[in-house]
Amino acid sequence: MQTIFKKIKLTNIAFTILIAFLIVITKLVFEYFQITFLTVNPLLTAIISGNIFILGFLLNATLRDFKESEKYPGDLSASLEAIYDECEILYSQKPEKIVEECIQHTIKLNNMITLWFYKKAYTQEVLFEISELNKYWAAFEPLTQANFIVRLKNEQNNLRRMMIRINILRDTPYYETSYKIARLSVIFLLMLLTLLSANPFYEYMFFVFVIVFINVFLVVLIKDLDDPFEYDTGKSDEISLKPLYDLEERVKRRRSKY
Repeated sequence: MQTIFKKIKLTNIAFTILIAFLIVITKLVFEYFQITFLTVNPLLTAIISGNIFILGFLLNATLRDFKESEKYPGDLSASLEAIYDECEILYSQKPEKIVEECIQHTIKLNNMITLWFYKKAYTQEVLFEISELNKYWAAFEPLTQANFIVRLKNEQNNLRRMMIRINILRDTPYYETSYKIARLSVIFLLMLLTLLSANPFYEYMFFVFVIVFINVFLVVLIKDLDDPFEYDTGKSDEISLKPLYDLEERVKRRRSKY
């Protein structure tokens, strides 16, 4: 949950407060010129409740996807290190050139996946490099047992499956229609709040500020959570890629020992 709380950025809060103040100031201007077309009635409560329900539904869905996405960098790192471990064991027993090449390919693959998260490498290129591991498995057949190659093949399949899943999460605009409905409903609510007669005035201003803050903040938070892999935008609050960087450092330390 710590990563999710980091998503609630100061910039998001500042932006939401700014919008809330703008609506309050607009309402003050409308009151000064006595521009009011509507009066408060029980339907206002129903509209606010409906907005919160829609936004709560979207937030729950995006949080579920976000929590699923949190595990992928670590899982990718674990699969890559498992391949590296198996190759290292084989190299310690039979220091063949093909085994060393497989180790180098695994290191290269880790770097490519990291670049791919920053959209500096194409998905098809990374998947191709994962498939290129097949030539090493074929070359390992005379050097080791079959179950050794089966373990390597399983980790290769895990890498491919996770890459495809991350690509879907990153490129598919989930709940786009619902987003549009949510944004439109919030806009209509803001328009409604500015056109309602304010009585008592200061109490009404406080309620307007709170209602606008909650609704706008939820829309901003949902949009921010929807794509947890926006590293190419320069943001620093997305899902951490530290497991991949840590793997790179561990491999360097292990390689220095032989």
